[in-house]
Amino acid sequence: MKIVIDAMGGDNAPDEIVKGAALAKKELLASMILVGDEEVIRKSAEKQDISLSGITVCHAPDVITMEDSPLSIRDKSDSSMRIAFKMLKEGQAGAF
Repeated sequence: MKIVIDAMGGDNAPDEIVKGAALAKKELLASMILVGDEEVIRKSAEKQDISLSGITVCHAPDVITMEDSPLSIRDKSDSSMRIAFKMLKEGQAGAF
């Protein structure tokens, strides 16, 4: 199963998200797709000495912040959350 994850969402993102994806990949034997700012995700993995081998990184230049309206997902078509939902909808992943 492929699992798509918004790497830019949540507390201490993307560091904790990258850590969690690497652990889940290892323990669940699932394919992971991290969606977010590719450069930031790769720097986070490097800083933590985490291999992204077997984890796909999908670049999304925008993010929905806590200050944004929940409906801003409609306007921010390049946000990590919107791209992740689109991948799920199109069958590129089985879970989000």
